[in-house]
Order: sequence, then structure tokens, then C-alpha cells
Amino acid sequence: MTVVLGVLASALALLFLASGGVKLLRHPRSRRIRDRFGLSPAAWTAIGAAECVGAVGLLAGLVVPLIGLVAAIGLTGLMTGALISRLRVHDPAAMLLLDVAVLALVWVVLALYASD
Repeated sequence: MTVVLGVLASALALLFLASGGVKLLRHPRSRRIRDRFGLSPAAWTAIGAAECVGAVGLLAGLVVPLIGLVAAIGLTGLMTGALISRLRVHDPAAMLLLDVAVLALVWVVLALYASD
């Protein structure tokens, strides 16, 4: 395991725990985003849970790389869905670029876990 993998996996885990946490806690801003995307409360909760599980998986991957690899694959799917949702509602380019940057970091982590 490299230092780069540890730092990136930890940073992404914090990001996805925060993002998933606000969905699970039903924060008002998060509910507004959910409504703009046209998603049901159940779907939004499932996405939040998946983000939290993915975050834990990224950290667990630092001990068992296969878990990190599977978590990164799952988070790739979540971020792809996020990008599709943003495109569908015509979010600003800055929001799209932020999600693209997160997706790129997930891909880097995925590649690092795959090479371990």
C-alpha cells in the first residue's frame, strides 16, 4: 500500500461519509437536492447508505485491498449516477466538474487497489 492510496482513500472516505450522512440525516438542503433530482426519499436514503458503505469499504481496503477495490467500483457507479442526475436537471458546469473530479479520484483509488 502506498502513502498516496492511504491519503486518497481516507480523503474520499471522509467526503462520502459526509455526503451520505447528510442524506441519511435528511438535512433540509439535502432534501432540496433530492427533490430537484426527482428522487424518492427511499432512493435518496439508499444512495446515502451506499455512500457510507463505500466510504467504510475504502478504509477497509487499506487492510484488505479487495474490499477497497469493490468499494471503489461501487462508488464509480454512484458518481456516474450523480453526473447523469446533474446533466438531467441542467446543473451548472461547476457542479458537474466537481463530480467529475471526485469520479477521477475514485478511479485513481480503484487503479491503486487493483495494482496492489
